[in-house]
Amino acid sequence: MVLAAEVLVDCACRPALARPVLCEQIRANCNVTTCVRCGEISATVAIVDEPYPHTHHVGNDVYALTEEARVWLAKFPRCTKGSGRGRRRIFLAAEIRASTEGLLVELEKVAYEQQRDLDFASRLRTAGMPDSPVPALPHWLDDFRGLPGAMASTPDAPLKTIAAHMAALGDRGMVPKMRNPIIENACTGFASRRSPGDGPRSRAPSPT
Repeated sequence: MVLAAEVLVDCACRPALARPVLCEQIRANCNVTTCVRCGEISATVAIVDEPYPHTHHVGNDVYALTEEARVWLAKFPRCTKGSGRGRRRIFLAAEIRASTEGLLVELEKVAYEQQRDLDFASRLRTAGMPDSPVPALPHWLDDFRGLPGAMASTPDAPLKTIAAHMAALGDRGMVPKMRNPIIENACTGFASRRSPGDGPRSRAPSPT
């Protein structure tokens, strides 16, 4: 199935009620997105037309997931609107639902107040992670598989330690330079910076 360019979840709800699961663009043009109204989740790959010199986004192809994969991915937290792609992102817990855009905005403001002074790893722990075994996933979603176990095995550890543990587990999305999209998008260039847990905490941007 192909969705319109502005639609990332295969449901009848308004696109404005959709939020990225854990990370925007897990890989280039690839997304896992959920609707906070109905709870539907979709993995999509953007369809682009590339007439020189511009690229035109024409739609989103919905990737077929097993029911086990859908249920497992749905347990990851959602990113709030406007909190960015980096270490300052704010999360909504998987179980949160909002019937209207106005209610969703209010819930995101609450999440911002609760998480703005926390480091990235603490925000993830606050929002919650899957606690069930990892199901079979398409290769471009492999970067999801190592994070829950790594965080559970390294309680209270900063992001850099969690990433190192994922590498030690042999996570296929993690190479020696720790270039895992989910981790790296969470903390761009963290291998050459101080991790959020290693120094002063920075505030997240206020939701708009």
